[in-house]
Parts: sequence; structure tokens; C-alpha cells
Amino acid sequence: MSRSSLSFALAAVLAFSAAAIAKPKPAAVELPDLKLDTYKLSNGLGVILYEDHSTPIVGVNIWYHVGSGNEHVAEPASRTSSST
Repeated sequence: MSRSSLSFALAAVLAFSAAAIAKPKPAAVELPDLKLDTYKLSNGLGVILYEDHSTPIVGVNIWYHVGSGNEHVAEPASRTSSST
């Protein structure tokens, strides 16, 4: 490989790597304003409702707040976990 072609190859590699490193920042995305309705049922279940009539799709999510992060410090006589 001649010296000029080696210099050209090196210049091309540097140009492409500089272009890959200098990526422009993505534009800021505005989040939509969601109209949420919240309810609390008589059994204590919390419900969050979001209606979107743009497509005929229904989605249901159920979240259970259980686990050590949701345990409250209780007296030894009234255990909150199911293990004995």
C-alpha cells in the first residue's frame, strides 16, 4: 500500500469516527397531558382510569403492592406476611 493511499485511508477512518462520535442531541419530547380519573372502591382497591378512544384497544394492568418494600413495621403478635 502506498503512502498516499494509507494517508487517505487514515483520513477516511478519522472522518467517519468523528461523525459517529459527534451525534446531535435528540430533540426534547413533550409529554402529553393525560387526563386520569382515580377511584377507590369499597374494598380498598385503587383504580386509575385513562380513556383513549383513538384506537379500539383495551389494556388492563394489575399491580399488587406486596413484598418487603410494602411491609409496615408491626408488632410481633400481628404479622403482616403470610409466612410463619
